[in-house]
Amino acid sequence: VDGLAFRSVGTTGIQFLHPSSAKWQVWCAQGVASMRVDESTDTIYVFTGSALLAMRAKTGEEIWRFDTSSFPDWPQWIATADIVFVGHLANNSVVGLDRATGKVVWQQFVKAIDTRITWPTVASGNVFALDYEQKKLWAFDLKSGAVKWNVLVPDGIFPNAEGNSVFVATGKGKWLGGAVIGLSAFDASDGKTRWHNEQDFTPPLEKWFSD
Repeated sequence: VDGLAFRSVGTTGIQFLHPSSAKWQVWCAQGVASMRVDESTDTIYVFTGSALLAMRAKTGEEIWRFDTSSFPDWPQWIATADIVFVGHLANNSVVGLDRATGKVVWQQFVKAIDTRITWPTVASGNVFALDYEQKKLWAFDLKSGAVKWNVLVPDGIFPNAEGNSVFVATGKGKWLGGAVIGLSAFDASDGKTRWHNEQDFTPPLEKWFSD
């Protein structure tokens, strides 16, 4: 947003300053403040620890708030032209919120105990999210929330979608340190694997013990 600046205030505040208006600030739970700016609509989304807020960038006027007090940890979200998608709910679901009002458009549950759905990303008319407990990548219909497909990604960390592909970074720690870091590509329409590439960052000492 043109002319907008922000800074931390102590350990729990974010202060915003804009040339055309007085400065305003948001107070968050200690250590959990996070924000994203949507330049196309001059909207700022701020996670305060107990709610996701949508606010006018210039004035700080609250447009809507979505209660996140039941979330086990920081949620992740992404905004499209019509819907804001939120993941990482305590009740194992991805939620689609109306971008203008913050009201729930759809909510899709993944049947698992203590599942954490996180890092929603959007492409090709679908929402993709990673399930850490079941170690699966899920595809949901953008408008209805219906499950399109899911695929096992044993060491998945987070996904990113572009065009008709979904890319998932993978990582696996090793005995004396180091890790095997990889990247997998899946077809966005059906979840089929296109390719996988990985690099072994094993320290020399662990390789010596392994041999």
